[in-house]
Amino acid sequence: MNDTPNPWNDEPESQRPRRRGFYVAIFLGAVALAAFLLNWRFPQALDGGGDWASLGYMFVILSMVSFGLSRRRESLPRLVSQAGIWLALALVIGTFYAYRYELGAVRDRLIGELVPGMGQESAGGEIRFRAGPGGHFQLEAQVNGVSVMFLLD
Repeated sequence: MNDTPNPWNDEPESQRPRRRGFYVAIFLGAVALAAFLLNWRFPQALDGGGDWASLGYMFVILSMVSFGLSRRRESLPRLVSQAGIWLALALVIGTFYAYRYELGAVRDRLIGELVPGMGQESAGGEIRFRAGPGGHFQLEAQVNGVSVMFLLD
């Protein structure tokens, strides 16, 4: 190889210093400092049993994820966009989980509209049935463990 300098002032990949780990360490230090300052300002916040262990557990997970992401060779904007996608997915799943009972009521009402024999329980404890195609109310119920079709008018 020749001794002339690289005209683009570009160091080879193997000689380029890896600074991402340093930035991640600074980020984790800032998170730890913020947790310390919040605990100093609000000391009663972590009085419950297991709160310190939970905080330590979350910090270890944050450290592992942060250092793992810093070792990837992808650009920071791409990593941020991928993290945003995962965050949005977690938000959607969490929303469906939080509203699972309300969505269950929506499901029951939708099934009651599509299948006329299925009843819809209302807030007052009464069950409503939708009329079938002939204008009659048909419902299937169990009598002594045997399914029986009833016709109500």
